[in-house]
Amino acid sequence: MSRKSLLIFGVLLLCVVLGAVPYATHVYGSDAETSITACVGVKSPLGESYGASVFASYRCLFAEAALGEQDDDGAVIWHGGWIGIELEETAIGNCTEIASTGSRAGDMVTGNCTVDMVIGCNEVSIWAAKVGCGSPRFSVYVSADGANWTEVGSVSCSSSPWWPLCYARYDFNGDFGDVKYVKVSRGGPLWSWLLLDAARAKSQVGERSRSIG
Repeated sequence: MSRKSLLIFGVLLLCVVLGAVPYATHVYGSDAETSITACVGVKSPLGESYGASVFASYRCLFAEAALGEQDDDGAVIWHGGWIGIELEETAIGNCTEIASTGSRAGDMVTGNCTVDMVIGCNEVSIWAAKVGCGSPRFSVYVSADGANWTEVGSVSCSSSPWWPLCYARYDFNGDFGDVKYVKVSRGGPLWSWLLLDAARAKSQVGERSRSIG
């Protein structure tokens, strides 16, 4: 058993002694709340982007475990901690490019395109679980440049604390603009940890036109 697993298991035992009880699992959105259990990984379709790298973190262990798609292996964020994640390139489907160099200069070229951020993001999803007593609260922020941040929402993590952990997905819906970075900031209570498995930004995409040179 790894040191990370022993650490988490030890906290779970502490909660058993203190009489911790499991909590309900929810998906949170701006329009409705429905229950969902997220215990399997998914493939990234068009217009979705997961974490590619950690650009900064504070009071966060195993930070890189929060990258990529949901895989039941998360970063551990302590009280007052946070993690900033840079998203991967986003596939946007078919687009038309005007080639400016090479043998096809001036031609209209159609094919699959990627961009370095989620254009017109309207949904941010967080996969999280808790270890310890109480329900840790966390806030989610997005940014196009890593300097100017917009809060998209906050919620208390209410997944079951019992082993094996099962991460809950929390959805935040709205018009968030272009998104390249996602930050998750951990609040109280003190005697619990937040486990962050994955962060995803999503938008509706279709055919686009652009000129490259």
